[in-house]
Amino acid sequence: MDYSITNICAPYKSVGISISLQPVKVPYFTNLEIRSPTGTIFERTYSDYCVTKDLVDILRIPDLKIDQLDIGGLVFNQKEFFSRVIKALEENSLKIRAETVHFHVTNKQLTKKHVELLRHFDVDALHGIEINTHVLDDAFQEMVTTEQWKKAKRLTMFQFTNSVGIENFLHFQKVFLIDYPKITPNDCWKMIQSFRNGNIPPGSFFDISGTKVDISGVIEMFDVPVRCEDRDSEYVKHIQHFKLEDDYILEVRLYEDKILSRKGKKEDLLEF
Repeated sequence: MDYSITNICAPYKSVGISISLQPVKVPYFTNLEIRSPTGTIFERTYSDYCVTKDLVDILRIPDLKIDQLDIGGLVFNQKEFFSRVIKALEENSLKIRAETVHFHVTNKQLTKKHVELLRHFDVDALHGIEINTHVLDDAFQEMVTTEQWKKAKRLTMFQFTNSVGIENFLHFQKVFLIDYPKITPNDCWKMIQSFRNGNIPPGSFFDISGTKVDISGVIEMFDVPVRCEDRDSEYVKHIQHFKLEDDYILEVRLYEDKILSRKGKKEDLLEF
């Protein structure tokens, strides 16, 4: 059936795109799904070559906003597919204008090839990075040097190695770090101090879980009188409020396996 991906997408102001490498009998086939705010408008499993061509045609549509580009699936042909996409982007002088990128794979790790593709995202459009897979050490060390990482405001990341440094996350405004290695009191304090900074807007938060928190060690770092707010759960061991300008509060909640912090007016924190 003949179709025009440009005509399919053109009526919409924004779309979401999912690219999934498929475990099919014919190698180098990929599933492309395009979603509007109301539902799926296109879905097809076909050759990597045609998927790449359609992606380029989508990126050529003026003013089309890509809410999220999701890339995942099985990875037997992942390197070749990424190379094909990167080559097409470079040949057509295109950047991926997506607000959020979501990398996930089912049986391997995020590699330097993912980082190479990340460098082809428009830094002015990209606000969120989501990584739902293990990240190799060398890939992580390269990823944090990219302008895309440095300018993004939202991060969700799973399955950490032990080579991460908390300094790599201090600029994000909304942070989920899941299965994080044991976090030191000093690293907890660095995150708290970063969120007390006026450059981090109200509504921001960080949530570091699947870790081990030295609760007493963190409390010893506080530079305000220690006062535990009313606890709303038996799992939270300490809730500290840090007063900020204009009646804003940074709430820090300490658990044995998690540290959670939220920034806002006291009444607004109940809505988080």
